[in-house]
Amino acid sequence: MSRSRVQSLLAQFPSQASAPTVSDALSGLRQPSLPSLSDTLRDIRESLDSTDLLSDDAGPPDAGFDAPADAAASGGPVRNGSGDATVAVAASGDAGIDGLIAGNRWADGYITYSFPDAASDYGAGYIESLNNFQQINAAQQLAVHFALNSVAYTQPSAAAGFSVEGFTNLTIDFTTADASGTLRYANTSDPGTAYAYYPDGATYGGDSFYGNSGRTPVMGNYHWHTMLHETGHALGLKHGQETGGFGAMPSYLDAMEYTVMTYRSYVGGPTTGYTNEEFGYAQTFMMYDIAALQHMYGADYSVNSGNTTYAWDPTTGNTVINGSAAITPGANRIFMTVWDGGGIDTYDLSAYATGVTVNLAPGGSSLLSSTQQASLGGGNYARGNVYNALLFGGDTRSLIENATGGSGSDTLYGNGAANVMTGNAGGDYIWTSTGNDALYGGDGDDTLYGAEGDDYNQGGAGNDYVWAYIGNDTLYGAEGADSLYGGDGDDYLIGSWGGDVDAVMDGGNGNDTLSMSFLTVGRVFDFETGQARTPGGAILGTLAGIETFYGGSGGDTVISDGDGHRYYGQSGDDRMVAEIGAETLDGGAGFDTLDTARWSGDYVLDLGTGSSNYGGELYTNFEGAVLGGGNDSVTGTAGANRINGGGGNDTLRGADGSDTLAGGSGSDSLMGEGGDDVYVTDGGDAIWETAGQGNDLVLSSASLALAAHVERLTLTGTAGLAGTGNGLANRITGNAGNNWLNGLGGSDTMIGGGGNDTYVTDGLDSLSEGIGGGVDTVRSTAGVTLGANLEHLLLTGAAGINGFGNALANRITGNGGNNVLAGGDGNDTLLGGAGSDTLRGGTGADRLDGGPGSDALWGGLGADTLIFRGGGDRIADFGNNIDTIALDDALWGGVPRTVGQILALGTEIAGDVFFNFGGGNTLLVENVASRLWLADDILFV
Repeated sequence: MSRSRVQSLLAQFPSQASAPTVSDALSGLRQPSLPSLSDTLRDIRESLDSTDLLSDDAGPPDAGFDAPADAAASGGPVRNGSGDATVAVAASGDAGIDGLIAGNRWADGYITYSFPDAASDYGAGYIESLNNFQQINAAQQLAVHFALNSVAYTQPSAAAGFSVEGFTNLTIDFTTADASGTLRYANTSDPGTAYAYYPDGATYGGDSFYGNSGRTPVMGNYHWHTMLHETGHALGLKHGQETGGFGAMPSYLDAMEYTVMTYRSYVGGPTTGYTNEEFGYAQTFMMYDIAALQHMYGADYSVNSGNTTYAWDPTTGNTVINGSAAITPGANRIFMTVWDGGGIDTYDLSAYATGVTVNLAPGGSSLLSSTQQASLGGGNYARGNVYNALLFGGDTRSLIENATGGSGSDTLYGNGAANVMTGNAGGDYIWTSTGNDALYGGDGDDTLYGAEGDDYNQGGAGNDYVWAYIGNDTLYGAEGADSLYGGDGDDYLIGSWGGDVDAVMDGGNGNDTLSMSFLTVGRVFDFETGQARTPGGAILGTLAGIETFYGGSGGDTVISDGDGHRYYGQSGDDRMVAEIGAETLDGGAGFDTLDTARWSGDYVLDLGTGSSNYGGELYTNFEGAVLGGGNDSVTGTAGANRINGGGGNDTLRGADGSDTLAGGSGSDSLMGEGGDDVYVTDGGDAIWETAGQGNDLVLSSASLALAAHVERLTLTGTAGLAGTGNGLANRITGNAGNNWLNGLGGSDTMIGGGGNDTYVTDGLDSLSEGIGGGVDTVRSTAGVTLGANLEHLLLTGAAGINGFGNALANRITGNGGNNVLAGGDGNDTLLGGAGSDTLRGGTGADRLDGGPGSDALWGGLGADTLIFRGGGDRIADFGNNIDTIALDDALWGGVPRTVGQILALGTEIAGDVFFNFGGGNTLLVENVASRLWLADDILFV
């Protein structure tokens, strides 16, 4: 029965006492038919309270009654305080929204509200008795301003987004013309708690009244909730549990977590009274209240349309928006829904030390702290503290894009926007949805999962698990031994933060890239076995699903998987091992080596162009190459190359630059061309150089004679080898064996090693030996003085040349010419040849043997032995009782003689002793006055 029908009956029967019984069927707007009532008008009024014609907002602690659900006038109505019209609301098709629609809404998108201060503001003949009328108090006024107005009155200015004006297209003004507000709020003693009238053209449409037990609203208590609830009625919302209108809300939504309009504190709870704790009530309109009001009045995106940051205090429960307090609850509880107008917005939970759970999905809830959960009664708690509004018409501007966790182990869920999710410290779990998201784990062992979209996932410090799903994602473990899983899409994995490599680097499906650009130490990346290792072989991580690889700045070894992928060494001196397949290998900066040794085919390879005789392969930026067992042909670049032919009969061409060419086994042809080239040979190779093409070196493990136009030779290994120069000024270096070094023509430099070396010189050469480098011999065709650390000298040829020793115990041997041999310091042995030689022992106990010919012997200082073997020799500086004369028995046919017999052959002449042994063999010992002086100084050899 409509209110206008009740007024008509009042006019007909003004006296209660004489009022007849009325039989009528009362029906409210979009309400199901109600049972017929038979009573006086007063009884009808009371019956309205006892039936659902009056929606009953009796809640704890007191029971009361509501405004009539019947809000439409059937005749020419008396207009409400503002004269605003109403229109019927169509169903949305969403049972959660439709379950809150009472029937009508305010028609023109503009309403006002007021706080009448006198009963007379309602006019004569008003439907309510207005007993004990009072203007609502300051706390109630704050609650109303909070609920309705985006303009700050007594409510915090930061709270604008929680108001109906802030989330709908209703323009709502507060008016001080108390009688004219579309929505009028007042206190009376009529309701036990409160009631309100739905939108209606009658005078009472939009009015609400509050009883004695509902006048102390504090954010989060029952009275605060009551102000929101009755305001919802005044705007056109009904109770969620009621079956009138378009029906009740679905049971799984019929709870305070979804709407302030239901009587149920939790899903499945009773409707006989709320069971929440004192400050466990919703602090704002909840998600289905917002959605239903937006369905009726449209959605507003102008409030908080910039980049808005929402934060909460873990000790007070205060809600802070862009640094300003918006909600200050009566206790440390958070129970609210956020509608945001646009921009790039953030939930900032960095103040929390315990793990938070954040869900940015529309209609999702975030649990910031269990101590801040609202207790709903019956052992039930609100699922979260902060709930997200539902999307209006699929418009994503209201989404919250970003979330920042605290120092605990947080769980963060994204939505369809481009989320930035930051875990901060703690072992966090971060999961995003379809947007192009950025996930930052921060410190701790985090798990990051980017679902659809092109995401950037960074683990931070700790051993993180970083996952991608669909999309072209970037995965960066940062510090720690992380596990990276690319999933579908073309992903980019960063496998090192600069310390070492990650534990798992799996690109998944798609064309994926692994970059080690932050890695500064050399590692082995073996894509054939799927391992990342130290150079010593210790396994660091696993590799899978990588199509493109970029190395670090250290000297890496990269082993291809042979599936035609791309590998880039980057900086550092890298070794890249090729497999069979149309692959791309790029050494990058540094001195890089291409290794094809696993392939035994015949390669034709040009390092300058990167091409080979196998189609599809591309090898670029390589300075070195190691080939396999085939007969290979390799051409270097204009730079310095190192090329090893491996097995087979190879042709290696260095081109310009100072190259190193190693033929390996087989009969190879090595051509350095321009530059100072190095040839490594086993002695079976042909080395080709032309004049003027640098100062070249041959490293040979076999005896070798230098080819034309090659300047230097170094013998390698430990075997005794012969190294021979050419007509150039060669530098020939021996090894640890007993080497034969011969410079041939030119002014050569010959350097022995650790063995007993022999130098062959023409006297124009420089000979060098180190201390302890064996007992060495110089064979010279010209006069020579032994250099340091050289022990023996052998004069060769027939020319009369001279040989001089050094401070060592030298052995100096003359040739067939007339030689001068001088020992110098040390206990020397001087051996004359067939000519007339001069032997000078020098300092030390020397042994002088003139040999055949007419020789002159000077023992010098020391106890010398002077040997006479024939000819006409003279001993110039015999030291009596110091030196010894040794006579060769061959002088008399080998028949032994005595000293007396020898002395008998001596003749004293002018201070000297002259011996004539016959056969033309004479010996003159100078400065000896008596032959008897020699009695103790003669021996036989």
